[in-house]
Amino acid sequence: IFGRALGNTGRGGGSTKPEGFVAKPLRDRDRHICMRPVKEKIAELLERAIGLRTSSIGSLTLDRAVKFRMKELGIEEAGVYYDKVARSGSELRKLVEEVVVPETWFFRDQAPFQFLLQYLGKLGRMQGRDRFRILSLPCSSGEEPYSIAITLLEAEFEPGSFSIDAVDVSERVLARARRGVYRQHSFRSLDLTFRDTYFRKTEEGYSLNKEVRNKVRFFQGNILQETFIRTLGHYDVVFCRNILIYFNEEAQRRAVDTLYHLLVPSGVLFTGYAEAILFYQHGFSPVTYPQAFAFYKRECGKSKTLMVSARELGR
Repeated sequence: IFGRALGNTGRGGGSTKPEGFVAKPLRDRDRHICMRPVKEKIAELLERAIGLRTSSIGSLTLDRAVKFRMKELGIEEAGVYYDKVARSGSELRKLVEEVVVPETWFFRDQAPFQFLLQYLGKLGRMQGRDRFRILSLPCSSGEEPYSIAITLLEAEFEPGSFSIDAVDVSERVLARARRGVYRQHSFRSLDLTFRDTYFRKTEEGYSLNKEVRNKVRFFQGNILQETFIRTLGHYDVVFCRNILIYFNEEAQRRAVDTLYHLLVPSGVLFTGYAEAILFYQHGFSPVTYPQAFAFYKRECGKSKTLMVSARELGR
């Protein structure tokens, strides 16, 4: 999910030299050593801004992203760039764009979408519900929320019976998501009949039809941005997969708490397999559906009947 191959930039040299002295350009190794204290400060900025634990993406990824932004701005000294990014929210967002690179595709893992159908179908029958709210966070370039929409339309859910909100920190990937045009790498599942039904082949790639695009609303935002999150309301289902593993412990705690409050009672959260352990002791109970990595929101004081019924949805 994180990483970008970028080139090296920058040079070094002394400000005063003895007569006859010729300064040699800094080697890449020496330049890396000079950047190290500044890089640590920039890592702290990113950690405060988006909760990113930079050790989870590797120091080279951050180095390359910083050097790319320095090259774009014509800045040669790492300290000068730090002053820039520390004072400019716009530049910080641009650095985030270089660090956060999406890795996603349509119908990534089948089990979550299969269980989603079972859950909403049984929830509708048990509670007489005829409208459901679903959130994809982070949504990246749109493959996940569009997969949700296709899943429900294929199952003959009425278009007006569900709404899907999709949130990501990157405006760049959101622009791609709203456009709805995808290359071959976005289609990696064995069964691609959905592509023939909902996409049109163009010179640019595969263009998603308007019916599916209209079912998803995209927003720029951050799961750690409490004022924004409060504007979203509550959801029956939240997809939040493969992002918390990149957060530091404090950001993970805040994110789990946010996800809990985003869900309605007995609502379902889908997470990544590597993140599932974070939810066992924080107000969630696992759903027994193989490979779905789903949890329902456990409400203290609610009746045992409701909790058992929620569990049975996964059987």
